[in-house]
Amino acid sequence: MSKEIRPKKSYTIQLTTLTPVCIGNGGKMVSTSDYVFDKANKQIHYINKEAVAQKLANNDELMDKYIQGIIHGMDNNTTHFDLKNFLEKTLSLSPKEYISYSVTANIKSDKDLNTIIKDAKGNPYIPGSTIKGALKNAMAYRLVDKKCIEDFAKKVNHIFIQFEREIAGKNVRKLSSEQFSNLNTIKSFEKELELFNQNIDNLFVQSEKNEEGKVIQEIAIHNPLVSDSEKISSSKIKVVDIKRVHLHAEKNIDILWESIPAKISTTFQLKLEEEEDIHKLFQQINDFTFNNISSELETLDYHTSKTNDNNIIISQLEEFQENIEHLSASQCILRIGFNKGFYFNSIADLLYNNHKEVFEKFLILSDYVKYKGGRKRHPDEVSFPLTRSITHESTLGWVKLEII
Repeated sequence: MSKEIRPKKSYTIQLTTLTPVCIGNGGKMVSTSDYVFDKANKQIHYINKEAVAQKLANNDELMDKYIQGIIHGMDNNTTHFDLKNFLEKTLSLSPKEYISYSVTANIKSDKDLNTIIKDAKGNPYIPGSTIKGALKNAMAYRLVDKKCIEDFAKKVNHIFIQFEREIAGKNVRKLSSEQFSNLNTIKSFEKELELFNQNIDNLFVQSEKNEEGKVIQEIAIHNPLVSDSEKISSSKIKVVDIKRVHLHAEKNIDILWESIPAKISTTFQLKLEEEEDIHKLFQQINDFTFNNISSELETLDYHTSKTNDNNIIISQLEEFQENIEHLSASQCILRIGFNKGFYFNSIADLLYNNHKEVFEKFLILSDYVKYKGGRKRHPDEVSFPLTRSITHESTLGWVKLEII
């Protein structure tokens, strides 16, 4: 008998960024060839490569100077290559000619710039796959029953015992990342993790009779049912300094990212089978986010250092928790994109809340921490994740969804 095809309803969902959002495309730009940092006006000017190429065409001497400038600019032991000076003085290009477009840049200095997903015209957007992944995480948190997570915890525990035997006599601190990942027990763990994720996917397929499962089945299996967001103007992009803040040490790592800044709204289309399902979905997302924030706050509270950076994180998380309690049925808050946070992963949070004694072992086997041996540690004491990513005034990746 053929499966009944139910009518679907399409919803227009407004997505509003509450904090900067960075969804990387894997690319990087460098200040020696891709952009000019205008410190006085707090802008980054992206280079019109076609205009530069036309000037360099059929002029080997200029091409050599350009290539040598880029090579020397990438060498930390040499003087930084002044791209702006080269374009204006050597190539005689005006800013109007060599600037493709400009964006706000609240940064201290130029460095490698991590880029976000954009269309061919440079306009950023939120991919449907990113939204779908966040919805799937929230639903998995509800669909995975205690037996499923208990079975997985037992397997993690068993593999960890084998892991301890395998590394006996080895100086684990000196193992390279490649050597660590090639351990037999790590390979076994990766297979179990893949199987566990597949079991979660199967739950979505098999949960048609589950009142809550209907929503996620359509989202997880049929990609067109969650569209990409509408494009956002490239002029809205903001380049930010992101600090990798250590929770209890003065060790910060700065990286440069393009971002969709806070208070930017766009829309996407979501199709579900039944009108009432979307409100259940939003409630489950809010429950998932609220519980994850609670776990994160517990970890942050455990680490006694209360630096200004940590206080920014704590204050903002508490604010989002309070906001969730006052949302309407047509609204939800979730986290997406770069550094959405370790606890915003269903498996990790389920283990943390139900099997803390296995949680550290899970982290170690995931290569999130290096095996330390010796004394038994509280799950909150593990070496990872002790860093969080923030801008100078905000956490990252928070968005609000609303049915319109």
